[in-house]
Amino acid sequence: MRPPELFIHLCAAGCQLTRQGDTLRVHDPQHILTDALRQAIRTHKAELLAMLTPEVRIPLPRYPAPCWRCKGPSERQGLYYLLCATCLAQERQGKPQHAP
Repeated sequence: MRPPELFIHLCAAGCQLTRQGDTLRVHDPQHILTDALRQAIRTHKAELLAMLTPEVRIPLPRYPAPCWRCKGPSERQGLYYLLCATCLAQERQGKPQHAP
C-alpha cells in the first residue's frame, strides 16, 4: 500500500494521525490496526509526516469518477469528487449547470 492510500485507509477507518515534531501519533479508537498496518505505518512514516505538514503537502492521487454535479466523466482526488471540465468552466463563468 502506497503512503497516500495508507493515509486514506487509516482516516476512513476512524484513525487520527497527528504530528508532534518528528513523532507520528496514531489514535486508533476502533482498534483496526493490524501488525501489517503497523508495519506499513513504520515503513511510510516519513511520507505520512510530510502529509501532516501544511507547508509540504503531498497531492493525493486522482482516480476516474463521475462529476458530482452532472454525473459525467470526471475524477476523484482523495476523498473529494471533482467537477467535469464542462461544469468547472460553467462555474468559473457563473453560468448554471448543464443538464445530465
